[in-house]
Amino acid sequence: LILWFFPWNAMRPYISRKVSEATGRDFAINGDLRVRPSFHPFISADGVVLGNAPWSKDRNMADVGHVDFRIDLLSALRRQWILPDLNLQNARVVLEKNADGIANWNFTQQRDEQPSNPPVIRALYIAQSAITYRDPTIKTDLRLSVNSADSAGADGERMVNLDGGRS
Repeated sequence: LILWFFPWNAMRPYISRKVSEATGRDFAINGDLRVRPSFHPFISADGVVLGNAPWSKDRNMADVGHVDFRIDLLSALRRQWILPDLNLQNARVVLEKNADGIANWNFTQQRDEQPSNPPVIRALYIAQSAITYRDPTIKTDLRLSVNSADSAGADGERMVNLDGGRS
């Protein structure tokens, strides 16, 4: 019962500090943080920002207006992150490599550690979002508008619509 009424916004500085330490990048939750406790807790946050690599011309690698997701707690106890649902709205993500081929999504180079397994995302919904991808080694500079389709595909899985071109 205490978890239902816990002031989750008070955890934002702690979470920001831990994510910043783990990634070597600035991280912040600038809006509300809400949690509904259960065996698959529902977490929702507004104004989530992740800083970019120091060599990037963009300050942030990710700027997400709203994110919500559920976590499978039993798998998390085994250090396997399974997200049954992940929803992103108004997200701006910059994925890029520098002239030496170093990717901004590789956080382990700053910590000299082995990369961890990425989370398993079972269902993804994206609305009003954009992804920029740059790679000077292959002369690529691309900006995509990303939205989940309103209807599911033939196999019942939700589709994602991409629209874009050179940025």
